[in-house]
Amino acid sequence: MCIVGLRVEENIGERETREVLSPRFNLRYSINDSNSVRFSAGRFVQARTPNNLDITSLIPRFSAPEQSKQFVLGYAHRFDSRLLLHIEGYSKRNDNVRQYSENILDVVTLAPEIKIDRSIIAPESSTAKGIEVSVTSAQQGPFNWWANYTWSQVYDRFRNRDVPRSFDQLHALAAGIAWAAGRWQNSAALTWHKGWPYTPLIVSSHPGVDDSATLGPSNSQRFGDFASVDLRAQYQVPIGKTSLQAFLEVHNALNRGNDCCRQVSVLEASDGTLHIVVKQKTWLSVIPLAGIDLRF
Repeated sequence: MCIVGLRVEENIGERETREVLSPRFNLRYSINDSNSVRFSAGRFVQARTPNNLDITSLIPRFSAPEQSKQFVLGYAHRFDSRLLLHIEGYSKRNDNVRQYSENILDVVTLAPEIKIDRSIIAPESSTAKGIEVSVTSAQQGPFNWWANYTWSQVYDRFRNRDVPRSFDQLHALAAGIAWAAGRWQNSAALTWHKGWPYTPLIVSSHPGVDDSATLGPSNSQRFGDFASVDLRAQYQVPIGKTSLQAFLEVHNALNRGNDCCRQVSVLEASDGTLHIVVKQKTWLSVIPLAGIDLRF
């Protein structure tokens, strides 16, 4: 199966109006009953509409339409044991990338707009590429499982220098199992990925004088690896045409302390000098969650 398309749109800017052509191509070929390949390529243009203006940005404004060139190549194989294998590679390049705001020191915060480390990130372009391999059980019985591994890179470019984005994770692994019997549905999931990059804060300390701090190279260091085990149990009670579902979830069931961000404090010593203390922070510990759903 082959699909070829062309999208024509008119972008109205502050100074000019122009037409943009976005060609698309999709191909899917079945080699036999067990193997198939697919390929897609396209150019995508996304203009920001008035209701999508980012007013939380330090400098809210309408940017030029963002342009993306995307390529995807995939392969699928069905084993005799009823396992499904998917391998997919992708490449994505964005031009006219919209600027965005980000907190350099403390990414996880309730009010990021009022923090002093709020900064504008304005890359010239960005690139994302990766390979994903997944295996899924195709059985329709009470027990099913799946596993997924991804190698990926996401970079912003600034004057011929590539900087990883704050959510870049070179390696990522996810796996899960599900078991259903009668009115019970139970599942468990494992998530692991390499630590996210961050910009180091270099503190200079000398006796008798206040500490000074400077930012190191952007996103040049990484937090520790992230890992979490999540559990869920659900019990369903049919009531006529409706159903009552009670569930219990436990996030981060092993209570692992995953690095997330840093807390920077300025303390006054006994001699009156000021010292900068950088403390590593972690995500929330084990989180239980229970609830009842009524569906009709």
